[in-house]
Amino acid sequence: MSDRKQDPKPSVSFFAGLVQGGAEKQAVETARLLHLNGHRVVFYTYDLSKAFYHPEQEIAVVDLKNHTSPFPETLDKVLSVFRLARIIRREQPDFLVSYSTLLNVLNGLISLINVTNRHTRHIGSERNSVLRYTKSRLWRTICQTFYHGLAALFANNASAIEQLQTLLGLVPERTHLIPNLLDTDYFQCQPKTRPDDRASYTVLVPARICEQKNQAVLVPVARSLQHSGLSVTFILAGQPDPVYATQLKQQIAADHLEDCFAFVGQQENIRRLYCNSDLVLLPSKFEGLSNSLLEAMACEALVLVSRIPSFTAVVEDGVNGLIIDPEQPDTIVQKIQAIRQLNTPTRLKLRQHARTSVLEYGPEGYYQRFIQMLDQVGAR
Repeated sequence: MSDRKQDPKPSVSFFAGLVQGGAEKQAVETARLLHLNGHRVVFYTYDLSKAFYHPEQEIAVVDLKNHTSPFPETLDKVLSVFRLARIIRREQPDFLVSYSTLLNVLNGLISLINVTNRHTRHIGSERNSVLRYTKSRLWRTICQTFYHGLAALFANNASAIEQLQTLLGLVPERTHLIPNLLDTDYFQCQPKTRPDDRASYTVLVPARICEQKNQAVLVPVARSLQHSGLSVTFILAGQPDPVYATQLKQQIAADHLEDCFAFVGQQENIRRLYCNSDLVLLPSKFEGLSNSLLEAMACEALVLVSRIPSFTAVVEDGVNGLIIDPEQPDTIVQKIQAIRQLNTPTRLKLRQHARTSVLEYGPEGYYQRFIQMLDQVGAR
């Protein structure tokens, strides 16, 4: 990289949405962290008016939407890729980092469009999106074509790394494992709000309401718990998929379980719910490394999660949380009842171990891993 400018700290541009979602949240928090560490950071997004997350005011945010365009929004989104390609060709940041499978594809396309720009390195970020497309030959072909325009990809879990290598044929040198960034100072326990001994039991489910997150399994669970005499409320905190959420509400109504469920939507102050719920439940069918899991554990919440690789890599059953089979409602009921019967010292130990085990995902460790990746990519 002798042709690159010898800046003390590389400039990093981010290509991501600012709407609700784990990938978007990671993009914004990573941009903030790099900015705080003295990097020149620019954030590129589409239609800033729909933003849910916001970078720091000092970070330049460029809206790629042409608000005066006569074209339909779908076509304008396509044209926005060429707008960004022109900007990158002119500005030549050291790195352009994209988030989500679709934007990774477009980032690879921008790299191919700007083939003469040998300064900017294009990097994609994967969470669990590749796992969704394993049965789609079309998506595999698209990813295989455009991901090879990227200098590297990083993922927050080993399963996604394996998929990138085996499914898309990426060599190990181009894939990097970087777990999620966790704000360990913000996400921490507030002891006075712990509700361990309340008669009513609240279970927080902090996830998008969709097939992947598997909230439908909660209907038979709620029915069984209600029959056992436990007053339980499942707090569903996440953006709903319209079709799935409608079907879920119909199932709840059919069993007359409306009092057992609260749909509260995406929450900006999710920490309050982590600290005020008796239990945090993540019954996902598949998942990348979950922001919600790390945040809940940092808040010393009791966590109950699916037996899937990205969860069991963090949660050790009976040590810092508990594990269930997401397809077996009866075992979920049994586990919840067993958790209710834990004595106070055991609960406290689970909570403390939960926080201790996720401190490694804090800003300092994440920054070091991220910069190490940039150094390795830049050196090639």
